[in-house]
Amino acid sequence: MSFPANRLIFALSKSLKELKSRNDMKTTTHLLLLTLFLTACLFPMKGISATAATDNRDEFEILMEKIRLDFAQNPNIEAGLKKYNEADGSFYDIDYSSIQRTQWPPLTHIERLYDFVFAYTNPQNKYYKNDALFT
Repeated sequence: MSFPANRLIFALSKSLKELKSRNDMKTTTHLLLLTLFLTACLFPMKGISATAATDNRDEFEILMEKIRLDFAQNPNIEAGLKKYNEADGSFYDIDYSSIQRTQWPPLTHIERLYDFVFAYTNPQNKYYKNDALFT
């Protein structure tokens, strides 16, 4: 069944007016889905080929590789490992009871774990995929 585009747009604008008066999340979701469906019906994408999809995938991989290179770190975690308490997962030199509002000492714990993760995932670090970091 085919409707003229102007009738569909009219129905959509009428629904939008109703939505403003109802202010209902379920209605909003349904209207958004209806809008997307109508847009896809009225303006079908043409000229998309498997090659274009592959090119987009390649561009995505290139972008991700650039992001990985920007964030890649190779930290030295020796000092942090020496202060690590294997019994409870804490660090000996951190005051976990601190209530300071700025420069909160327990953040050091998170920063060290962050470094441990980078060391574990960086092939050039001597702790790369070293299970000792997680035991």
